[in-house]
Amino acid sequence: MDLKKTAEQTGLNQAAVKYLLKHKAVSVTLSDYDMHFMATLAQIWGKPDFVKMQVSRYNTSERARIVITAGLNHIESHLLSRWVGHYVDRDDAEDYKLSLHIEQVTDEALHYLGINPKMRNSVAATARKMRTKARNLYYRYSRTELVEIMKALAQHKKSRKPAKERQKKADIASAEQQRRAFLNLVGERPF
Repeated sequence: MDLKKTAEQTGLNQAAVKYLLKHKAVSVTLSDYDMHFMATLAQIWGKPDFVKMQVSRYNTSERARIVITAGLNHIESHLLSRWVGHYVDRDDAEDYKLSLHIEQVTDEALHYLGINPKMRNSVAATARKMRTKARNLYYRYSRTELVEIMKALAQHKKSRKPAKERQKKADIASAEQQRRAFLNLVGERPF
């Protein structure tokens, strides 16, 4: 199946078609029913009433998080959250370090998200864009609203442990499972 062609035929964007496939709302071999379903969905997709129904179950800070991070990928969301957190924390303490540098945020993103160091320039450019977006948010919202948005952003972050540490723990757990399976096979019990 060609995503671009299917998106053009149905009127949905490619990300929406991928999402429907991922969650098995449509089959990989698209039937007439699937095409009709996606075409019908495209007619209401993005209409204000439809979007309002979808977000009505969330509280105000969750709604703000959804709107603010709409269209951002995982790296951009992480960087935006880091910058917003910096501006929120800056108001809390008198001795707080007022400067947060692009290089520092870039290094953190490379380390925590396990990004290839060759992507450093791209991540730095993205960090600059997210800093601007965070500044705009800081001046647009009151501090209490920004704190609530920050909390909502933090709830949806993945583990802050570096990717290499997460992989190392997974490898250790896998090795432990293999050791137990071997001991059970041999008939010996672990200590």
